[in-house]
Amino acid sequence: MVNGEDRLSYGELNRAANQIAHALLARLRPEDTTVALLLRPGTSIVSAIVGALKAGKIYVALDPSYPEARIAYMLSDSQAKVVVTDTEHIGLARQLATEGQDVLDVAAIDGGTIVANPDLPALGEAGAFLLYTSGSTGNPKGVLHSHRNVLVEVRNYTVDAHISPADRLSVWHSFSFANSVRNLYGALLNGGAVFPYDVAAQGLMPLPDWIQKHEITMIHTLATTFRGLVDVVPDNLTFPSVRVLRLGGEGITGDDVRKFKRHFPASCVLMHVMGPTETFSIRRCFIGHDWTGPTAECRWAIRWRTRRSCCSTRRGSAWAPARSARSSCAASTWPSDTGANRS
Repeated sequence: MVNGEDRLSYGELNRAANQIAHALLARLRPEDTTVALLLRPGTSIVSAIVGALKAGKIYVALDPSYPEARIAYMLSDSQAKVVVTDTEHIGLARQLATEGQDVLDVAAIDGGTIVANPDLPALGEAGAFLLYTSGSTGNPKGVLHSHRNVLVEVRNYTVDAHISPADRLSVWHSFSFANSVRNLYGALLNGGAVFPYDVAAQGLMPLPDWIQKHEITMIHTLATTFRGLVDVVPDNLTFPSVRVLRLGGEGITGDDVRKFKRHFPASCVLMHVMGPTETFSIRRCFIGHDWTGPTAECRWAIRWRTRRSCCSTRRGSAWAPARSARSSCAASTWPSDTGANRS
């Protein structure tokens, strides 16, 4: 994983995550199921995510740039017993933590903390993390995703995009967001590299140079963010290292497809994917440089490319148990002009 000057190998990530896991286990009782992570995109939050899972806990990622009222609501609603944070945000964590919520500064963890892997089982039906909806129809709704649910999504993403250890996946958005979850696990579970970039804090202007410098191979973002990116680059600038551009969260237009063809190589595939927080991806369409049809045809195509994914939602004062998830993913059709190997 690379974030600016911070780099973590898989071994270093495992060591940091184990230290966080043991620090959490020392503070929590077995019945304390949920921890909150108040950290910006970067190496610290990825270590905390893996550490929380290794401790057998459910995590909820809180973006420090969110309005304080939203963070406070998510802290209360999730019933998190510990808030994991860093020196930069420890003041905010202590301000928003309620009675009974402990605050753990990752920078203050004793270097002598145990680094061995915790000897805890990981069951497919167990909860892994909470994602909160936007709250556009009221208060944000917490959605509990199981370990199996994540594995199903990553397996389908891996098959769809041929993810391999050679890939460099970018994470541009908050880890409170579903697409960041998908890219993080898509990289880690395939031996690839994760490159976080905080769009909200760093802006779009440095992004083209950042993509080229790190030779990013897979980009997954919102269509709106994609439009902002291509609007700040010259017409003749291309991103030759990118082989998959995945856009989601909203519809795309014919102009989006034309800009994709202009700035990305002929070997690159545009994946348009739709799906709510509750189910991850349920519709997707693959567009190569040979695409000539209107985007309306793409929307029709993704209507029939569905898969089912199960999750849990809040019921009263307790999280409903996660259900088993099975993939009903239709066979993917990879554009013929990419030369991709489906085997």
